[in-house]
Amino acid sequence: MKRAQIHYVLLCYYPDYLEDALAFFCRFKQWMPGVKLLIVDNSPDLAMAKARPALPILKGDNSKGEFSGWQVGIDSIRTQASIQNGDLFIFANDTASRLRRLTRIDDWLFQRSFRQCLRSDGIAGEVNSSLEPMVLPRGELQSWVSTYFFALSGKYLNATGGQLIPADVPYPAALDVKDKKIVFDFFIDSTLAGHINEWLFPREGRKGWYKTHSSSAQQLVFKANMIYLEKSLSLAVCNQGGKIHPTYGHKLAMRYKRKMERAYEREKRKSHS
Repeated sequence: MKRAQIHYVLLCYYPDYLEDALAFFCRFKQWMPGVKLLIVDNSPDLAMAKARPALPILKGDNSKGEFSGWQVGIDSIRTQASIQNGDLFIFANDTASRLRRLTRIDDWLFQRSFRQCLRSDGIAGEVNSSLEPMVLPRGELQSWVSTYFFALSGKYLNATGGQLIPADVPYPAALDVKDKKIVFDFFIDSTLAGHINEWLFPREGRKGWYKTHSSSAQQLVFKANMIYLEKSLSLAVCNQGGKIHPTYGHKLAMRYKRKMERAYEREKRKSHS
């Protein structure tokens, strides 16, 4: 039987983040020896490829942000060998290592959930939930995996013909910004629209996207579409019979995560004061 392959597809956009992202990969691969790195450069001027010509860097596709960029990586891997159901694909963007300064405890928790995904079909990563189910074009969803750092089984990619986001998922969902709200197409229900708008235009004292105030209307629409695709991915995995494997599923792990998030928020407020 062919040994399972573990692929790590790193999506880079910001040149200043590349070295941190590579250091994060080197730290993480200690938990999963044999993982193969592939870098996709989604920056407009291919800055990463110019800075590190010796690395395996592919020209990306930013038409659907990180999702089309990661698709370039999947397509490249498929040209070299067929995907086996037992293979594992790890996807990261270059901001992953900068989120609340992930520690070796986080590394261990992520690799643990990734190994669960390796043993059974599905998707693994940090799971978030909404109070009410959200209706997407292909079904309802209440929990999903955040896509800054996650893993997918080869079985899922084989079921979709190698597509990260299945071809039957309608796109785009977000169309415009009006009165500080994203205007969505008809197939987006009010719960999902409210969830995305709350994140992009948070009320006073609520958490939200850190780039909202510095983003143009076009950038906000683009970000809304990426959030929609993130939800669509988890739903697609579930529709294929896959499981969601939470990185912070244990109570102690969730308590640790919340503690680290609070510490990071305090540190940010202190640095801005």
